Amino acid sequence: VLHQVAGLLKPGACFFLDLPDKTKTLKSLVSQDSLESLDLNVSQRRRVEGDVILKQIEIRRANGEVQHFEERVRLYELEAVVTMAAQAGLTLQRAYGSFHAIGNSDSQEALEYQRGESDRMMMFFRKQSGSDLNDKAMTSTKG
Repeated sequence: VLHQVAGLLKPGACFFLDLPDKTKTLKSLVSQDSLESLDLNVSQRRRVEGDVILKQIEIRRANGEVQHFEERVRLYELEAVVTMAAQAGLTLQRAYGSFHAIGNSDSQEALEYQRGESDRMMMFFRKQSGSDLNDKAMTSTKG
């Protein structure tokens, strides 16, 4: 996917990727929950399979209709994403862990990413320019 994104970006363009923090997500994973309202009941079950969280969702409506859904979310460490992005020609500029409101305003402040503490892993990448790629190629041929 990162190669496809990089292929769509012009050199020097930016890309923002927002993923859950693996460590915090695994620590705080709720295995089962449900929500009931007047006309439906939603049950969710979650389990971990390797680096994937598998969520099974059941929706029961008052009229007897039942729907089932499955969601899979792969969890990554920051270093793995940065490595994959670099292979696609994207360079990490900053990583944020969350945004929060400043006082009573509509403004928000970005907080730096901290593994296991941040809810999110929000990464700001820049596509390498042609000169960046040429510099890298020249450096690798000199060694």
